[in-house]
Amino acid sequence: MTESARVIVPEGREEKKLDLKDRKIIEVLSRNSRTPITRIAKILGYSKEVVKYRIDKLIKENIITDFYAVVDSSKLGFNKFNIYLEFYTLSKEDEKFIIDYLLSHPNVSWIITTSGKWDFMIQIYTKTITELDLVLMEISSKFVNLLKEYELYVITQFHHIRPKFISENIKLENVKNLPYHPE
Repeated sequence: MTESARVIVPEGREEKKLDLKDRKIIEVLSRNSRTPITRIAKILGYSKEVVKYRIDKLIKENIITDFYAVVDSSKLGFNKFNIYLEFYTLSKEDEKFIIDYLLSHPNVSWIITTSGKWDFMIQIYTKTITELDLVLMEISSKFVNLLKEYELYVITQFHHIRPKFISENIKLENVKNLPYHPE
């Protein structure tokens, strides 16, 4: 592996190159996005100023777009379900209507458009199976003339995996109590 990684973006956008320093900073942030700059600098052996400058640059270039927490929803009493949705042929208006509806639904946490058999994947949270049934009936009745089929999967465990295309061949020292996944 060379000292830089390529980030491939959709057509019309500029492709960015990440050097080893940027990749190491992203690796630490991927393990825990709340890691203080001083701690990142100590782990990587860089100055605080270099780490702050590089993080700011990654944000400005939209390589880093968000910092977020990974929440164990089961500890809050929620069950997590992934639903795969297949629709009959959709117009652009139908697709927009479905996306807008699902994004506004209080039980939907995310939606992904896909190619292949399934048009959308969504994740929903409910506290009970009865609530799940109501949500499924609500969604399927909303799209009764469009929805061809759906499959439901119960999510019993969730593991956030760091992006391997960035962290490939990166070994970090001094990361005790930092990762939520061991090496």
